[in-house]
Amino acid sequence: MKCFETENMLKQIFFAGISFLGLFVHSQVFAQTATVITLDEVILKGLNYNKTLKISHYKTDVQKARYYEIRSSIYPQLNLSASYTRLSNVNEPLIHIPGQEGGFSFPSLVNNYYSRISLAQPIFAGFRLKAATELFRDNILASQVDSQIDSLVVVIDLVTLYINLYKAQLNLDVNRNNILQIDQHLKEVSDFEKAGMALKNDVLKVQLEKSNAQQSLLDAENAVKMASFNLSLQLGMPPENVIQTDTAALVQPLEIKSYDYYLEEALRSRPELKASDLRADAAVKNIKISRGNYYPSVNFTANGYYANPNIRVIPSEQKWVGTWDAGIGIAWDITGLFTNKYKIEEANTNLLQLQTLHDQESDAIKAEVYHNYLTAISATRKIELSQQALQEAVLNYATENNRYLNQLILLSDLTDANVALLSARLNAVNTKADAVLAYYRLLKSTGNLNYK
Repeated sequence: MKCFETENMLKQIFFAGISFLGLFVHSQVFAQTATVITLDEVILKGLNYNKTLKISHYKTDVQKARYYEIRSSIYPQLNLSASYTRLSNVNEPLIHIPGQEGGFSFPSLVNNYYSRISLAQPIFAGFRLKAATELFRDNILASQVDSQIDSLVVVIDLVTLYINLYKAQLNLDVNRNNILQIDQHLKEVSDFEKAGMALKNDVLKVQLEKSNAQQSLLDAENAVKMASFNLSLQLGMPPENVIQTDTAALVQPLEIKSYDYYLEEALRSRPELKASDLRADAAVKNIKISRGNYYPSVNFTANGYYANPNIRVIPSEQKWVGTWDAGIGIAWDITGLFTNKYKIEEANTNLLQLQTLHDQESDAIKAEVYHNYLTAISATRKIELSQQALQEAVLNYATENNRYLNQLILLSDLTDANVALLSARLNAVNTKADAVLAYYRLLKSTGNLNYK
């Protein structure tokens, strides 16, 4: 009996060595064909490639163009025009003056040349131009903050894809280890059958277990390919490219602080609240623009003319003459004094709507932070529980395997122990990855998801 136990121990050591060698060879081959990329590199590539962020930047550029357009209206407006007109020939009218011989006629000048340069400068516009300039400046800042919102969403999406790939690769390794362990088990049961210590049905049961494990392995391989494909797509890399995660670069969950700490960070840093405040400021400027309609507008204008003939010269002569004029004009919309109150009421209502929206977003952020806080706390605790369960599963399998080798339990008992061990291993790797992702989501909910 002791000889038999020694033989089985040597077999276990042999197959353990084979398992380690197989994993080593696989890791070396995979490292040669895969692209190892860190999470920071994924974020940088993803931010540069993401089309949503490009659209956000274009929207900001549009707001900048509108700002400079309205700002240019406070400067003098200079216009230049010129024309040439050919008139038909007519008889020159002759005017007789009583008491004088003959008379005089107006010459028919058929070639008319005209050029004009004009200058217009608003002097007072009821403070509307200043308020409009400030309004569009707030819109630029709000658009830039919107880009920060989109960036946070893109970053957490990239982190999720990266960690999903990390989980898939870990699950694949666990499934490969499980098949190697089943192979070792199958060899032992086959030896038992040859020695007359196990039934043929026992061998078939282990073979069925291996077939199921191979199916799980195929699913795990497909999960890795799909996760790698999805991540490559967001990075602008060839879809067939194989990505290998750099586990050393993953930020492990730090000590979770209090909920009040994260809530304070969120209320201070979340870009949604900043954008809402900026749009509320813009609404205040819009009210000022509406109130400016109560005031008259004053403009200075000046024109310079260079014409041939010049209509201001009498009698007309076919020669170039320059003239000019200048003046100040005032315009006042009297009807607007009675109807403008509706515009002001609309602007005030819009401000109230934005302020209410700010409060609504604040409530939503509080709920998001609290949810992510609880998830991060739970995920961190699950790591300890999963590690404890894994240790128990390893010890249970070792005990059950030893009892089976000594013919003290049935094959089904050992199979159950192996299934429990596989489940514990998968749960252990998944809880670690879920804890990392939960920590990143908690940081995102505070608006402080720092990335290089």
